[in-house]
Amino acid sequence: MRALRKVDFLALDEIGLTVSTEKEQARLFELIDSRYSRRRPTLIAMNATAATLASIGERTVDRLREACVAVSIPGDGYRGRAPSDKVLLAASWPISQPSGDALRYIASVDG
Repeated sequence: MRALRKVDFLALDEIGLTVSTEKEQARLFELIDSRYSRRRPTLIAMNATAATLASIGERTVDRLREACVAVSIPGDGYRGRAPSDKVLLAASWPISQPSGDALRYIASVDG
């Protein structure tokens, strides 16, 4: 958690995917609040509904509403279509390669 609080940029994906325990909600709030207090940029991706927002905890939702700009992307997901998407299949890989200094891989945390 210490590294996640201090990293220059943090991306969190699939927040609210499952119902969280009170302990998990408290840890997520600590992380979000710490990054907010230090003015560290954080990207949070989620399929948000009222139910999924409730699953991450009321304090975390309040902090996100206060500190974040919400971007809604309407439409169907592409997970099931990716193997048959003609544009993706025709793309040369990698589509773009950032310079060595552009990205720094810090950690992957599962669960």
